[in-house]
Amino acid sequence: MKGNITKAHQTITLAETATKTVGDADYSPATSTTSAINPIAYTSSNTAVATIISNQIHLVAAGTTIITASQAESANYNAATDVTQTLRVNAGPIVKWTFEGIATSNTGISPVLTTGSINADAGSQTSGSSFLAVHA
Repeated sequence: MKGNITKAHQTITLAETATKTVGDADYSPATSTTSAINPIAYTSSNTAVATIISNQIHLVAAGTTIITASQAESANYNAATDVTQTLRVNAGPIVKWTFEGIATSNTGISPVLTTGSINADAGSQTSGSSFLAVHA
């Protein structure tokens, strides 16, 4: 006796992701599915902003990307409809400063900075002239 098996449907639910910041740890999107049989795979529409590494989202740079969750079909399940979510990534803390107009060789003078502000674009040396800081 032969019978037909009707494949079941799979549904993916992708929870809302808060805005992330460059430098945040890689994370797994909060996802649920009606079938745990088939794994969920993720893709990023803008790999300059976020990539997928070992099924986790890795933040690369500030910007926006669309994360797509997919679930393939199998012998008993139809493929799930892809689910998308916009991911916004903010710039991280400033990690590089370039100082213009400071000659430090053989002077023993170091610039004094107040850290923690992306707006700290000007200041003064412990002695000497003021400077302009360009942050990357």
